[in-house]
Amino acid sequence: TLAADGKQRAPGFKPVIIGSRTKDNSRLDQTAYSIPPNLLRAIESMYAGTRAKVVTPDGNSEEFDILAGVMQGDTLAPFLFIIVLDYALRKAINGREQELGFTLSPRKSSRYPAVVLTDLDFADDISLLSDNVEQAQILLSRVELECAKVGLRLNAKKTEVITYNIPPEHLPLTTAGGTVLNEVDDFKYLGSWVNSTEQDLKVRKALAWRALNGMASVWNSSLPRQIKLSFFYATVESVLLYGSEYAVEDLKRADHAEKTLQCVC
Repeated sequence: TLAADGKQRAPGFKPVIIGSRTKDNSRLDQTAYSIPPNLLRAIESMYAGTRAKVVTPDGNSEEFDILAGVMQGDTLAPFLFIIVLDYALRKAINGREQELGFTLSPRKSSRYPAVVLTDLDFADDISLLSDNVEQAQILLSRVELECAKVGLRLNAKKTEVITYNIPPEHLPLTTAGGTVLNEVDDFKYLGSWVNSTEQDLKVRKALAWRALNGMASVWNSSLPRQIKLSFFYATVESVLLYGSEYAVEDLKRADHAEKTLQCVC
């Protein structure tokens, strides 16, 4: 038996089938994830036949059926979302990485194939990578198609394109609906500007100063210095350095910025 990760399983292994349904309630292609069947049935029972009523000062309403299923904000929603998104990405990309991805290391021999990267994912923040525009268009179209099958769609207004060493007269990337994606010189991904570390550091310093100035009442108060520093680390330094990995020289500049900000405290 093969599971979704492609690994061989024992003959007695029974993977759970995670599927999704279209508006006409027809089941789409399914894939296996190793979720215990009892857990899956428990999750299904939580949302099957659920009824509710509204409690008001004038009395309770009549009971009504809950038809929406798992809503955003439900603690289960992120788990189900990443499973569905992972399924769509697997369907779109698996087996075509060498053809569609961005080459990190070229092929050296049959024993050492090329190392490629097709996507970076954090929840619904997805970055697709390809060697050229033609591959990028195919990759985008495949991902958009498979995501649409499970009820997810691409937000063209929030999707941007950045290219390196590509002739400026290249064809634009378009969505399945014909929308031309905006090409930019730089964009922010997971809180960081991707094109220039120096630019990213400048923005972070400005945001850190804003956070610092916004808490002037704390810095000017009679609170002990140690408490002020704790506030500083939690509210200012986190803005400056959260999730950032810089080269040695950039870390020196960040350290200098942090010491400058600390002087205010």
